Amino acid sequence: MALDPERRARIVLAATDLFSAYGYRRTSMDQLAHAAGVAKPTLYAYFTDKEAVFVAVVDAVLSRVIDDVDDAITAGGDVEQTIVDVLDAKFGRLYVLVHSSPHAADLLSSSTEGPAGAIVATADAAFVDRLTSVVRSAERAGVIDLRQAGVTRRHFVVALLQAAHGADAMAASPADHTRLMRSQVRLLLAGVGYRHEP
Repeated sequence: MALDPERRARIVLAATDLFSAYGYRRTSMDQLAHAAGVAKPTLYAYFTDKEAVFVAVVDAVLSRVIDDVDDAITAGGDVEQTIVDVLDAKFGRLYVLVHSSPHAADLLSSSTEGPAGAIVATADAAFVDRLTSVVRSAERAGVIDLRQAGVTRRHFVVALLQAAHGADAMAASPADHTRLMRSQVRLLLAGVGYRHEP
């Protein structure tokens, strides 16, 4: 039987909602088939087990994150806006996912294990590479001076990541999360002599 990519995408979308509602451990293949509107044998034609469905969900979510990061980079905003948009593409989306599900802890722990964990690690590395490229471009354009500030590019990128993590702990809403990230990014950029592009 030829597998339909659109049907697979619908299954993954339905599974995303189901895992969010019930968590990984409390979700069954019966529930997944019902939510996707397919017979259980059809579900098994696309995915060998629940873990395979979950891996596909993690991959889909993180692929959207990286696509949004790439869109932010190519949008052509100034350095501050680009960094905020890049961070928001990942941390803003994760903030919404975590705070919209009562099973966030279950989902996060499940996504760090096995094949899902490998996908997360690959996506994290791709995200850091892209954020690093934004910082490198800002250095080359002469709008920040890391050397004069006495920090390495790696340390500055880590500081940006820590700022985004910190916003998660303090935010009361998605909009507040973005606002807090922006203020932290602004402070970090000021520390490396950020000059707005003409």
